Amino acid sequence: MAQGAIALHPPPGGPCRGPRVRGTRERRARGLRAAMALRASRRGPGPARPMELLQPTALLVGLWLLVVAAGDAEHPCEAEVASACPDRPGSEVARCLKDPTEHERPTVISSDCTDFLALHLACAEALSQHCEEAFFSRDTALCLTSWVDQDTLPPKCRAVMRWAIQREEEEEEADEGPTDELGMSAKDYEEKRAWQARHKAERSAAIERMSGAQREKKLKELERLKEEDPEEYKRVIAEEERRQKDMEEQLKRDRKLAAALERKRREDLGLPPEDQDGAGKSKGRRRKSKLSWFSWAKAWVKANWLALVLGIILLAYLFFNVLNIPEMLGCRNEDSDEEDSKDE
Repeated sequence: MAQGAIALHPPPGGPCRGPRVRGTRERRARGLRAAMALRASRRGPGPARPMELLQPTALLVGLWLLVVAAGDAEHPCEAEVASACPDRPGSEVARCLKDPTEHERPTVISSDCTDFLALHLACAEALSQHCEEAFFSRDTALCLTSWVDQDTLPPKCRAVMRWAIQREEEEEEADEGPTDELGMSAKDYEEKRAWQARHKAERSAAIERMSGAQREKKLKELERLKEEDPEEYKRVIAEEERRQKDMEEQLKRDRKLAAALERKRREDLGLPPEDQDGAGKSKGRRRKSKLSWFSWAKAWVKANWLALVLGIILLAYLFFNVLNIPEMLGCRNEDSDEEDSKDE
């Protein structure tokens, strides 16, 4: 062997050990699979595997989620409103959807939304008066069908409701409970109160969003006007300030007029002037403040009585010592005189 060459030693058991082991393992695996197939054929059809049971379950769960997602929409026109008229108030959405020129983005109105739109156009007055302006919400149909007396609805609204609203089957009276003269049960009243609270919150949020959008739009318009036409910008600002001052003055006049009317009413009823009542109220407040101070002092004394007693004793000791100072000085003078006489 040449010097510097590396000697290669075969693994223990000879150079063909590896291929033999692999071949043996493959034969064992094939034999095990064949034995398992034979045992399964002898047993016959056994229970389904867990994964086979989970497949139809997963399919059903997926279908249920799709149904829930489809039925969780606020109203049939939710997608159309979000695309065409997102920033419009509820009372103007119907007019906006009806006129394609007012759409912010090109939008195709679905058939369900068309029926819902026709319902709003026919029942706009009833929604404003009886449903607290529940335009394009999940409770629009519920309010018109359950919370409003049908005799108070206009004939056109009732006619459109017959084909635009698909009524659900009514539940049994035993489940709903007794109803009143309007045909509403306790459950109906609870739903109505919950709807009113939710609608109030949604309306407040919508007003805030609309006011914020209008304010931002106005600021952008003023910025553009300031750059393009400074004179017109100054005129608009001055007019806005004048309008604000006029509004404040009008509020002051309204307050003065209300105060004069109140004084006139009190004179007609023979009641004392309002300032006397104010004086009596101020006296009552002072008396109340004195009582509150007295109660506070009483509570403080009750909580710190030991320190108060010790303080009084210390003050008495100092007081009597101060009183005895002249006597002590007189005694010292007499003693000094007696000593002087003895020395003489």
